[in-house]
Amino acid sequence: EGSIEEKVRRVKEAGFVGWEMDTGKDFEPQVLELLAEYKLDLGMGCAPRTFTDMRKDIESAKKAGAKYLVPVAGHPVGAYMSDDETFAYVRDSMKVAADNDMPLLWETHRGSLTQSPYRLMRLLERVPQMRFCADLSHWAVVDGNGGSAERMIQAWGPALDRCNGIQCRISNGAQVQLDVGDGSTKLAQE
Repeated sequence: EGSIEEKVRRVKEAGFVGWEMDTGKDFEPQVLELLAEYKLDLGMGCAPRTFTDMRKDIESAKKAGAKYLVPVAGHPVGAYMSDDETFAYVRDSMKVAADNDMPLLWETHRGSLTQSPYRLMRLLERVPQMRFCADLSHWAVVDGNGGSAERMIQAWGPALDRCNGIQCRISNGAQVQLDVGDGSTKLAQE
């Protein structure tokens, strides 16, 4: 609720150091002015379908002065690409990002090239320098209710070891994001 200015002010007052938004937002110039006024850093996210989209998103994030870019490289890019196609997409994206001094934090997300721990491990064999923003609730949904939290965390280790960010969502194995009330439920505690 409220204006963009009120939201930015409330973010600063709550003690946060930055604001994250998607690339290509119509209100971006207004937000950038407010972030400078309130001395907040900018991070950006994107959902590129093609390498051309990724290049534009990297350039947009650089132009806006973002500290990093979180791509959810999704369908048809991710889950339905061969390992070689996925590797080429990541390699080429990371080259453009390096040329623009723009850190990429690949979001772990179903229906994307980081769709599961297995897909991620295949990528890390060829691109060990990848960094991530973990949204592990997606992996809980991909895994379903069949896995224990302990087994899941073990499988997630390679991503967690390379995380620069974590999105805090709670999944029940069938839904990505649940309302956990005051956090005292068994699911929230696990």
